[in-house]
Amino acid sequence: LALFRPSLDLSDYRFEFLAQIDKKSLNWAFRAADHNNYYAMKIVLLNSGPLSKAVIQRFAVIDGKPDRVVQIAMPMAARNDTFLRVRVDVRGQNFTTSVNDQVVSFWSDDRLDRGGVGFFSDKGERARLRWVEVSHQYDALGRLCAMLAPYSIQPGNGSLDRQ
Repeated sequence: LALFRPSLDLSDYRFEFLAQIDKKSLNWAFRAADHNNYYAMKIVLLNSGPLSKAVIQRFAVIDGKPDRVVQIAMPMAARNDTFLRVRVDVRGQNFTTSVNDQVVSFWSDDRLDRGGVGFFSDKGERARLRWVEVSHQYDALGRLCAMLAPYSIQPGNGSLDRQ
């Protein structure tokens, strides 16, 4: 699990990225308090070809132990030769995930109330990232508050931390 350190203190935010599955799946984490406590999601390819099928998996990792995995069929084809634009909206205990601007998952969980974003891969899995964006305070009131009292993110190179 590689975590984006400047995001670790956030609670409500939008996490968006463009990625391509190279081998088997695309995996990401959010509300990651540390390497042992986070929510995880995966897009897993079940077969390959022009009409390939995929599923979304979601689960929590608490104290280093993965919780029950929920698996949902993707409402669209996903292939390993195309880029997917994934957006995760994290608001309170509610999480909405969209792929290519189509909502594919909505769920609630109140075990982790803050934490950052990251990416991981299990053995035999590989994906490419084109870009990643994490934004917070993006509603009208949040933008106004951000202008008056900006959230301070420590300066740095923005690299992922692989502790």
